[in-house]
Amino acid sequence: MGEAGSLFGFSVTLHKDMKTGSHLMFIGAPRDWAEPNVPANRTGGVYSCPITADQSDCTRMKVVNPNLNPSKNLVEDMWLGVSVVSQGGASGRVLACAHRFVKLSGVFKHSQVGQCYLSGDHLLKDYSISSWHRLDQLCNHEQNEAGQGMCNLGISTFMSDTELIFGSPGSYHWQGSVHVVWAETDIPKTFFPNQHQRNIYLGYSVTQAHGLLSMDDVTIATGAPRDNKQDARGSVLLLTKQSGELVIQQTLRGQQVGSYFGNAVVTSDLNNDGWNDLLVGAPFYYGRQPDVGGAVYVYMNAGGRFDTEPSVVLMGPAGSAFGMAVTAAGDLNQDGFQDFAVGAPFHDTGSVMIWTGSNEGISTEPSQVIQGSSLSPGFRTFGYSLAAGLDVDGNKYPDLLVGSLDDTVALLRSRPVVHLNRSLRVSPDIVNPNSCDFCIQVEVCFSFKFNIIEKVKSNITVYFTVAADVTSLKPRLHFYENGETVYSSSLSLKKRMCETLKAELLIPVQNKVKPLVFSLNVSLNEKLPEKRNIVQDLRQFPVLSQIPQPIRTQIHIQKACGSDNRCHCNLQMTAQFMDLDQNPFTKVNDISVLVYNSSIRWFLLEVNISNTPSAGRPAEDAHNALLNISIPPALTYSGVIPKAVMMD
Repeated sequence: MGEAGSLFGFSVTLHKDMKTGSHLMFIGAPRDWAEPNVPANRTGGVYSCPITADQSDCTRMKVVNPNLNPSKNLVEDMWLGVSVVSQGGASGRVLACAHRFVKLSGVFKHSQVGQCYLSGDHLLKDYSISSWHRLDQLCNHEQNEAGQGMCNLGISTFMSDTELIFGSPGSYHWQGSVHVVWAETDIPKTFFPNQHQRNIYLGYSVTQAHGLLSMDDVTIATGAPRDNKQDARGSVLLLTKQSGELVIQQTLRGQQVGSYFGNAVVTSDLNNDGWNDLLVGAPFYYGRQPDVGGAVYVYMNAGGRFDTEPSVVLMGPAGSAFGMAVTAAGDLNQDGFQDFAVGAPFHDTGSVMIWTGSNEGISTEPSQVIQGSSLSPGFRTFGYSLAAGLDVDGNKYPDLLVGSLDDTVALLRSRPVVHLNRSLRVSPDIVNPNSCDFCIQVEVCFSFKFNIIEKVKSNITVYFTVAADVTSLKPRLHFYENGETVYSSSLSLKKRMCETLKAELLIPVQNKVKPLVFSLNVSLNEKLPEKRNIVQDLRQFPVLSQIPQPIRTQIHIQKACGSDNRCHCNLQMTAQFMDLDQNPFTKVNDISVLVYNSSIRWFLLEVNISNTPSAGRPAEDAHNALLNISIPPALTYSGVIPKAVMMD
């Protein structure tokens, strides 16, 4: 937790110290107090936090030089920590920016050009995480707002092995720009030029990847959430480097005015085709039927090109700002497909929703929803910022770091994922109701595996429930083990195990036609680690890869029918009206006619039904046959006089 009001957690990143091998969390707190001896009250700050259970062991990074010239550099309220990113790789560094840094040129010249700081002094050299270097100014502070004098550099950042990329949405009357700096000093800087498009905020978000438009060359994707070419619906621009400039290759446009399409831009190969797909956040999207708030647009890459229409649009709860943060999460469940997380910071106390990739595409519903209220009572905007894709506890599953506007962050460590195989077999296929003394056998079998080889010391406990005749209102059988139609138990698994149950029919059987349907429901004893003052090993607390759907199978009751146990009957019906002496009414043109007089109070309707073979049609048993008779309002029903059943 950070200082109250510091916005500790506004930006977050996961980092690996390449010298020590330890993992760290870097947290931006852009409204924090100034470091000691720095000539300002508030500057914002950056914190390094180890992976421990201690909530107070974060260390503030000494980023700002206290000997700066205050007559030329205004660091008051510069929002240091508005963005924090980790480089990763063999020369992992951390980049932190302050987009409200002001360069002073005389009494009246204040240029809010922004300032960024890099741990160490060069991307390709050895470094010390405690040594921060102030980067050269990329925006020309001598220009006014029509140029780069209000560029707000660093509101978005990206760092590769050899490049730093900065968004500067204030350049050129808030058209915005993107700046690229190479590690090699002989390569010139590249930027997006002035195209005289005011107030579109280009550079508000930025990322870079191979496999977007080309496998060989990198492509930069940047958001312009106020792009007004389509009524301020926002856009994402795909840029490539050409002759010192960034050139637009494709523009993807939002679908709703004011949705802030492009607020977040992320790349990830979601379907394992080798091409990176694109995810775009639009946190202020809204809809009324149904009520939704925020959207994430998923553009699947079609071999180096993107359709103008999204492949999938994911919607969040109303008023949730779903899509404020989006991050590629790595392969959380180790199924071979990349996953991603979306923040919805204003959904109740905030929530983070997880989607898992697959070869079948992206589901419109998340596979998991994590509520801030379930983690800490201090959260009000859980999910405002996200960072993922790094395994910080060594269990080979990537973890997720979640920030907020509440001076609180949460590290969500992934638990090992169990893939559970289960089967349900019932025999015999056809049951003879006349000779069934618990003759029905129900076998359930279970086995499990991890996608990653795990050394699990304890057994996996599986809870299961077998239900018999689940489609009937009145059950027709019960289990020998408990005399009920539902049996629940558990098995402690170290390897494949089975359990066999017995069941019998309840005589007399009321319905022989309807099959006997059995179902199997399974759950895992997902133990939660006890609260301790240490970081616990989560390998002993596995979870199921997905909630198993019930398994169903069925058997049949033997009937006096053919070898296929399907009854083919030949029902025939005749009917005639009669008086009380059972004399048929006179017929005129084959229609019964009642000669009415006042003495007639009752009459009969005789119905004869037969089931006898005829040419090409057998006369097997007819089950659950119904006779429907409609009585006109002028008549009153009296009753039924059954007649003898003739059996051949």
